[in-house]
Amino acid sequence: MNLKQYDDLCVRVTLIDGEYAEGACMYNSDEYNFHEYGRDEESLQIASFQFYMSDIAKVEIITEENPYRRPYDMIQELSMEDGPDYFQDLLESEDERNVKRALAYLEDHMTRPEFPYRKEMRELLKTLIRYTEDTEVRTRAEQLLAETEEQ
Repeated sequence: MNLKQYDDLCVRVTLIDGEYAEGACMYNSDEYNFHEYGRDEESLQIASFQFYMSDIAKVEIITEENPYRRPYDMIQELSMEDGPDYFQDLLESEDERNVKRALAYLEDHMTRPEFPYRKEMRELLKTLIRYTEDTEVRTRAEQLLAETEEQ
């Protein structure tokens, strides 16, 4: 499998255990990964997650004909489990598709009473509103702030 062909594309990476992740990816060579992570193997990186060649069953390019399967997936879920700093990377992505998927996760989870990082996410949303040029992103972030104001 030639992972380099997927560099800077939006992809669905299906792992050998059946799990999958979707998003804009970056190719990392085996030399880079060995230097940075001590693993001598190529990978695709989506957000802060590495998917090594030996763990990948297949890679599909996301297109209008082959769209995202869900509004968000394991990338957003695992980023939130890892804490606000990791989720911040998603909200600050240069690719608006990644930002919109992060917002979809927050729309489903942030109003729940057990949501752990409401205060931190509200601050990140305020920053997103201040700097985004995307009207849809700004509107969705403002709506989330309004919905979580009293919680």
